[in-house]
Amino acid sequence: MNHISITINGRSQQAPAGKFLGDILELLSFPAKGVAISINREIIPRSKWSTTPVSGNDVIEIVSAAPGG
Repeated sequence: MNHISITINGRSQQAPAGKFLGDILELLSFPAKGVAISINREIIPRSKWSTTPVSGNDVIEIVSAAPGG
């Protein structure tokens, strides 16, 4: 299987080629709730995670909501 290089929260990682954002999150065990995600500085709505392809050299930022205030 081919792999691509992506950056997640500032760390370079290898991921399988041809995957969607939702697949990558699942592979890396990121929680599906309480997070906001951008690819290359574009916010991706949760409803599009399963249809948004991830390409080589994409920069993905995942931000978790913190309880409290």
